[in-house]
Amino acid sequence: MKKGIFFIHRSPVPPYLVNAIDNTKAFNPETPIYLLLDKKDLVPLTLKKIGVICVTLDQLEDKRHEHFLAIYQHISGNDIQFERFCISRWFYLEAAMKLCNVQEAIHLDSDAMLFTSFEEFSGYFKDYEMAISENCGHCAYFCGLKSLTHFNDYVIRFFENQENIDLFQKRKNEGAKIGKKEYLSDMTLLGNYQKENPSLVANYKPITKDWFVDNCIQEDDGYVMKTKKKRRPFKKIFWEQQDKYMIPYCERSDDGRRVRALALHFKGGGKRYMSQYNSFIHTNKLLRLYQILMAKHNLYKRV
Repeated sequence: MKKGIFFIHRSPVPPYLVNAIDNTKAFNPETPIYLLLDKKDLVPLTLKKIGVICVTLDQLEDKRHEHFLAIYQHISGNDIQFERFCISRWFYLEAAMKLCNVQEAIHLDSDAMLFTSFEEFSGYFKDYEMAISENCGHCAYFCGLKSLTHFNDYVIRFFENQENIDLFQKRKNEGAKIGKKEYLSDMTLLGNYQKENPSLVANYKPITKDWFVDNCIQEDDGYVMKTKKKRRPFKKIFWEQQDKYMIPYCERSDDGRRVRALALHFKGGGKRYMSQYNSFIHTNKLLRLYQILMAKHNLYKRV
């Protein structure tokens, strides 16, 4: 079954996305990595050198996505273009999997860094059709095309039913009275879909025994934080060398146990620090050697 790792981003390609893809490729040298974006001519040379496959969004337009755009109703404090695109990306991903003949996929946000192989990550969810993290798709797994098709079918049914829209608008209005924000987003839809299909969709939590997927590097989620001047606290990372890789661990606040992070998520202002966490930089072999030597002598203190 053909595998693929997908990033979706509107042009231009920012440096933090290059870091995210570069790091993911280091852990997945044989797995195709796809970048879905507006214009191919804006792809940095660094990504071309490591074999990233670029697909433009106009290649992925189809009647299902057109239908979604026609029925979409905006109930959010976010900009309409942003919120609608966050939902549209799941239709783009479905079309890209069809176009590229990919049956099994991992989706990563532009500000998410993967520190494991496709095979290890997917192995944790072998009993599910798909997996999300705390209702978020920043690091999501789809065991087959049909799993994503079923979710997108749900999205279309949701917006086709005006009763759903009216109920959510009422919920938003009632929340506003007590200062609570309610956004109809892809996270809302992913969370509702998981609740309706708990045996098919895994919704993993940040606190686990052996591994976790970070929801936000700037939120503690039950892990020890590190404070630096002039920036928000970040999860404290403990780096361990395993073979040729640098593996991030976080320390639980309750019992001090260190738990492996399969992925780190740099939401918001955290993006500017992503290069400091890049496990490998393919275009700089000297830096790669430097990282390994520093780790071997316990001098590796990037973050």
